Amino acid sequence: MGTPLRTARTVVVVILACLAAHPVLAQVTLISNLDGNDGTQASDLTELRNKGMGFTMPAGQDYSLLYVTLRLETFGAGVAPVVELWTDAGGLPGAPIETLANPTFAPAGIANYDFASSGTTLTAGASYWVVAYGVAGADRYDWKASSPPQTPTGLATHLGTLYDANGPPPTGASSILCSYSVTAGISGCEMQSDFNGTADGWMAHSGIWYIGAEYLYTEGLADTWSSASYFEDFADFAYEARMWRSGCDTCANSLVFRGTPDPLTAGNNWFNEYKLQYSRDGNYSAWVRVGGGSAVALVPWTFSPAINQGDAWNTLRVVASGTNLTFYINGTLLWSGYDSSLSSGRVGVGIYRDAASTGDELRVDWARLCTRIFSDGFESGDASAWSAVVP
Repeated sequence: MGTPLRTARTVVVVILACLAAHPVLAQVTLISNLDGNDGTQASDLTELRNKGMGFTMPAGQDYSLLYVTLRLETFGAGVAPVVELWTDAGGLPGAPIETLANPTFAPAGIANYDFASSGTTLTAGASYWVVAYGVAGADRYDWKASSPPQTPTGLATHLGTLYDANGPPPTGASSILCSYSVTAGISGCEMQSDFNGTADGWMAHSGIWYIGAEYLYTEGLADTWSSASYFEDFADFAYEARMWRSGCDTCANSLVFRGTPDPLTAGNNWFNEYKLQYSRDGNYSAWVRVGGGSAVALVPWTFSPAINQGDAWNTLRVVASGTNLTFYINGTLLWSGYDSSLSSGRVGVGIYRDAASTGDELRVDWARLCTRIFSDGFESGDASAWSAVVP
């Protein structure tokens, strides 16, 4: 059996309360280059000087836009940015869809600001532009930009960057990549754990796990695995979590899925499990273990430039549908293939720590699981947005 998690260094709290029975609207960062290396580069925007950042939605699933985050520098209490969502027309902004709601701005300094949407549907496979400009007579503001340029990445793909000084929309070519992100919601998600002081439904199986104000975390155990799981079994799903690791550069940090934790093996591995894991030095691997036996590699340890190395956050994502398994890190496809060893089970997170390693900690910012993986039957006979991935 698992044990309750602990609030940060204090009393033990039982947290096996079930989540709501109905699906929640889970937040997904579709594309981002925040926080960029943007200390020296920016676009100074006015009623005429305007900037656009474009993105293309992934195939298969519609999303509801929640907010767009822009990294801005403000120069007075009277700043009045205008941030809009536009359609795409052949690589240029086509028509405005909505003006996003402004947050409260600081009179000076650099910060990330969330511009809220009314819930516009972002259609699978479609392209959009985030367009920003100013108001005549308002105080100055700059949209910060990365230098050297840092391309936005995520489930969506970067479409382009435009600028001109003739009023919106922008139509001129630009090499300046402003710092932003797009956050949307997707329905049909059975588990959404933000770990902001609570971890309902989660339990520890090895190691001591704590729930803090901002994340779930553990220091691990020397020369063995530490793991925690969500209490419910799932079969077909998309499961992802955002993780950060300090300490050992070559030790594994893992998403565990379709698993049976108990009885644990001698090394504190789960009895049945799939694992997608990464290390701080930029490598990843995937494994399957059945009946407490030896782990079998689906993907041996392999370097990927998609992994943020060192003290950095990484988002791991697994899509399991029948025998098909697909793995992503930071929105980049790593591997897709087939394995029929396990058909359902729990999901969780884990950390391995070397015997001599010091300063180790695994933090989990959030975790979510959606059983509605995509919404597209092929009744129309149109599969133009789909492509095959051959492992």
